[in-house]
Amino acid sequence: MSPEGIGQARNYRLQTRVCIGLNLNYTSPPLPTHYRIALTAAPLALFASGILLSEKVSLKGLKIAFFVTCVKTIIYPLVSFLILIKFLNYPFDSARTILMVAAAPVGLMPMTFASKYRVETSSVALAMLWTFFISLILIPIIATV
Repeated sequence: MSPEGIGQARNYRLQTRVCIGLNLNYTSPPLPTHYRIALTAAPLALFASGILLSEKVSLKGLKIAFFVTCVKTIIYPLVSFLILIKFLNYPFDSARTILMVAAAPVGLMPMTFASKYRVETSSVALAMLWTFFISLILIPIIATV
C-alpha cells in the first residue's frame, strides 16, 4: 500500500469512528441540549490532545515541554510545600490535599489558549502527557507520606 493509501485508510477509520459515535449519541434517550453538549467537552478535548500528540515536535517544543513539566511537577509542589508548611505553619495532614493538587498534571486549558493564540500546541500536549505520568507517581507518594 502506498503512503497515500495509508493516509486515506486512517482518515476512513477516523471518519467511521466519528460517525458511529454520533449515531450512538443521537440514538440514546433524549437529554436536554445543554447537557449533551457538556458531555462532549472532555472527550473532544482528549481527542484533540491525541491528535496533537501525533504531530512532530521541534527541538524548541521539546525544551518548552520539558520546562513546563519541571515547573509543574517539581517547582510548584516545592514552593507550595515551603509556603504552607514552613511559612504558614500548616500541619502536613491539613496541607496534604493542597499539595496533591499542586502535583496534579497540566490540564487541557493551556492547550486551548495555545491554539487560540497560535502557539505550538504539540509541546503543550507533550507537557500534558509527561506531567500526567509523573503525577501518577507523585500524588500517591504525597498521599502516603
